[in-house]
Amino acid sequence: MQNDINIAMRVNLEIMQQRLAQALSHVVDALDYIREGERNAAIGSMPGTDELLQDALALFTATRALHRAGGRS
Repeated sequence: MQNDINIAMRVNLEIMQQRLAQALSHVVDALDYIREGERNAAIGSMPGTDELLQDALALFTATRALHRAGGRS
């Protein structure tokens, strides 16, 4: 069971890393635009960032739950 939990935690963390990397990329693009004074373009360059961050938080929460459950075996 411990190995299954470790695998699930690893997969969650890998997906979380992907989501956060995508969100970071959006933020970097937005910073480039805002530094050029392009406020609308900055906001427009971040579509879906809120969903990516929500996904990352859900994956983080699930990973913590898996860790706690693994300690009860």
